[in-house]
Amino acid sequence: LATLGLLDELSMPVRVNTTVHKQNVQLLLELLKLLNSFSNIREWSLHQWWPTRALESMRLRLYLAAAKFHSEVAEAAATKPRFRVVGRARSERSRHTVFISTNGEVYTFGEVDELCPIIIGDLKTEPFHKVSLSIAVRPDSRKRHPAPRFYA
Repeated sequence: LATLGLLDELSMPVRVNTTVHKQNVQLLLELLKLLNSFSNIREWSLHQWWPTRALESMRLRLYLAAAKFHSEVAEAAATKPRFRVVGRARSERSRHTVFISTNGEVYTFGEVDELCPIIIGDLKTEPFHKVSLSIAVRPDSRKRHPAPRFYA
């Protein structure tokens, strides 16, 4: 919060990203009120939690159905905060988001409901610029999702 306050004092635009899951979904409206106190926030991106490589016990604790996720995002947006509220479902991030794992693997995901990781490289054996040339994430690839990811 101190950093948001400093950025607010400097009039620097901010986009806040929040991963939404079963254990924090009930706090969204409270968090929205807090974020609304900063004049520099331009967008609040709410991302549906991905159960990628999660243990079954974690999936049971955190998984939030898509319908519930979209309902909560709509409720937050309906309060008409000073910034844009955007829901980012798992399917929107398929093939256009790259993740770097702690073990060096670089991967993206397919577009099916059950996430299927697509390992596109390994930073332990290849430089990132080489990994980034994968057809799965190239801007001109038909496999890449064209949706914009950042606020205007």
